[in-house]
Amino acid sequence: QTLADTKGYKSILMLAEAVLSLRTREEIDQTSKGFTSDNPFYLKDLLYTEVFNYLTSVDDEHAEQALELTVKIMTKVILLSGKAKSGEVFPVQDFYYLSDIDFFSLSLSEKEHLSYRDNVRELTATIKILTQRLIGERCSKESYIRFIHEKYIKTLPENKSMWRLRLFVLSLCPKVFKDELRRAFSRLFKVMDAGKSYFYIDSGTEYKKALKKSFAVLGREYQREYIEKVFKYFGGNFKDKEEEKLHKQNGWQILSSICRYLTVKEKEKCEEIFGNKCDSAFEPVPSIGPTEGGWISDRGPISKERFNKLKISAIAEKLRTEWRPENLQKKNTYNDFLNPINAEGVGEQLKDDINKRLQDYVKNANLFFKRDVIDQHYTYSFFRGIHEAVHSNRTNAESLNWNGLIERCLNIKKEGEREPFNREMRERHEFDTWLSGWEDVHSAMAQTIKELIREVEGRIVIDFLKYRDKIFKIISYLLDYPHPIPEDEEPETAIMKSQSPGDNTYIVSDPFSIAITTVRGQTFEALVFFVYQDGKRFTKEEKIKIFPDVKKLYETVLEKEKTRALMFMFGYYLPAFYFRDKEWIHRLLPEIFPEKLEKKHLYLASWEGYLVNKLYEEIFFDPYFQKLYKRGLAFTGKEDPKRKFFKDPDESIAAHFALAFVVFHNRFGFDHPLFKAFWKDNIKRQAVFISFIGRIFISGNDAKANSLLENNSESRERLKELWDWILGNFDNPELFTEFGFWINLNKNIFNVSWLVERVKRTLKRTNGVLSWDHGLTKSIAVFAKDSPADALEIVRIYLLEGGVRSSQLRMPFLIDNNWLKAFQLLYKNKKTRNGTYSLINNLIKEGGSTFWKLKEISQ
Repeated sequence: QTLADTKGYKSILMLAEAVLSLRTREEIDQTSKGFTSDNPFYLKDLLYTEVFNYLTSVDDEHAEQALELTVKIMTKVILLSGKAKSGEVFPVQDFYYLSDIDFFSLSLSEKEHLSYRDNVRELTATIKILTQRLIGERCSKESYIRFIHEKYIKTLPENKSMWRLRLFVLSLCPKVFKDELRRAFSRLFKVMDAGKSYFYIDSGTEYKKALKKSFAVLGREYQREYIEKVFKYFGGNFKDKEEEKLHKQNGWQILSSICRYLTVKEKEKCEEIFGNKCDSAFEPVPSIGPTEGGWISDRGPISKERFNKLKISAIAEKLRTEWRPENLQKKNTYNDFLNPINAEGVGEQLKDDINKRLQDYVKNANLFFKRDVIDQHYTYSFFRGIHEAVHSNRTNAESLNWNGLIERCLNIKKEGEREPFNREMRERHEFDTWLSGWEDVHSAMAQTIKELIREVEGRIVIDFLKYRDKIFKIISYLLDYPHPIPEDEEPETAIMKSQSPGDNTYIVSDPFSIAITTVRGQTFEALVFFVYQDGKRFTKEEKIKIFPDVKKLYETVLEKEKTRALMFMFGYYLPAFYFRDKEWIHRLLPEIFPEKLEKKHLYLASWEGYLVNKLYEEIFFDPYFQKLYKRGLAFTGKEDPKRKFFKDPDESIAAHFALAFVVFHNRFGFDHPLFKAFWKDNIKRQAVFISFIGRIFISGNDAKANSLLENNSESRERLKELWDWILGNFDNPELFTEFGFWINLNKNIFNVSWLVERVKRTLKRTNGVLSWDHGLTKSIAVFAKDSPADALEIVRIYLLEGGVRSSQLRMPFLIDNNWLKAFQLLYKNKKTRNGTYSLINNLIKEGGSTFWKLKEISQ
């Protein structure tokens, strides 16, 4: 916009060429199985840049250059698609088929781009608009428009879309291009003689519109010859009746496009052969016409208002009879596919009504489950409605009688124990929507129970003591429900998959994501909430705060567990059980973190779950867990390649050790056996340790971390000791690049002279490279003022050695004036002036225009 305002059209063209940079065929192949769904440009959101608007708005002096640029880019786009198959009409394939556009009316779109195809469409529209300016407005200048046509339009690779563009361009000045137009129109018959599909030649609007606009200048002899060929090629008898109908319809459309040029006899012949009189009013349309689209909005068979007035018993009866999914599907006799009547629409109305009449639905919960009588989708909708109503208005829910709902859950338990529910997925095409199955019912039931016993601001919805034993039975049943099972975590049969980083292949999703979307995973969370409430029954003096039936259930599930998802939950929620009975958990640790080789994947999952939770001092220094941490140092995350990790294991254990080092500084230091073991190997993990401390305690804004450092001088001193210890014991640059997060003067952790010396030594280890340089940028001017000699060395190493000479050119001057201020201070200082002058010369000489601003300092 700035360039356009100043009429910098040459610069606009330069910028546009960069913005429209194209990916290579190899790069496209890496991200797409087929070209029709992928973006040929590096930049995804071309609409946002308005690059095509600016290209079509250049002045007349630069219009030809704009056309040259867009044609060059279009040529590259087309050639990305490769050669056409043998026997096709055009030698090159279409990268994107533009069957829905009309070149005669094509313009730039202001609508949001719905796909990458729209980028190619806009590029095509730009070429059309520029060509219309250069050719269509200069028909009297034959030599000039022929030059433009020959140099740009004619050189475009031949595919169907560019054929249609050429027809439009030729029709701009029919008298000038009459010979080219004759050849173009006659190509239709040559293609038919060759036994190829003429669809490539005359489909869309361009062939027929070009005929309508140009036929008058082609000469009477050619006109009569052309019309006679239309009768010959399109009016014959064909073996296939549908094919004959299509041919004759096409022949009639061609003649209607030139109806005014037909003689009386030719018009009569047209009606005789094609069954209709030629029609001068005929207007060709694109091969693919306008489409109807939008969001699908499922609906019920009656209005929401009528639904809300029905008695609960009447709703339940209709769900069992006329509103069964198969019956609702029969009601869709109209063509509005965006608003189908289906079970999802009824389910939404049910959930909405439950929110208005929660107590009535809870009281009549028995009406919404009966195996093989009421569809499970409606049972699922019932539980979802209860859950959402409680979640949105907990105060109202606290005053309700929950007998009906609890009894309904127990009834489902009884049915499931009598005959297990199936796990079958329900096909969408059967009911015009995705319907929930029994797994979804159990999942919604688990979520509802969890919501009823979840504590918010010291209160829960249900009378826990009254319903305690019944809720425990429901949780016990749900924890035994086969969802997930081991097969759900295998690559071939996984219920959730994730794309591998930097790869198109899919692996099993992380265990936490699977757990929180499955019945047993959600129920395990409900068990944790249950234990919280159950623990309130114990006195403060009692050492153990967990009841035998809960322990037995916990042990039973753990003993049988074979999924990563649930083992992750055992590790993640371990503190909730540990602090209620430590000795009991100690006995179970070999099962929670199994050592048998065949259970290694289960150990990795539970250990991962434990590590992503908070760090507790008592647990960390527990001898049993000290052994677990030592064992965990051998864990890198590569031992279970089939699945994704919720969090990189190296990052998790490094975070625990970093927190322990800073927070528990009196108990975990350089001489601790685990600390020593941590620093023996695994550079990646050690780098995370350094980065974590920098991000959380030194450069971050975490309130607890800030408070700790403000009030504890020992912790501040430990950070200094650590930096010096690492400088004194390690050389690997990968470690020292992470100290970028440690460069901060705002928190008064380091004084300037101390910090500048460590930064200089650190940059020497990394040869000027930091993974994060914001802190250095903010501090460099202060360094230059208080420690000029060291600051000059830092600037030299960072910008020259780590920047220009390492091909990692730094551009801080475009971002922050702190660097300019630092150079000014260093140049004014007599002791560092010559060194600064020499550095500026080297930076400009080797780094170019990026450093031109520095000239002002030395002048």
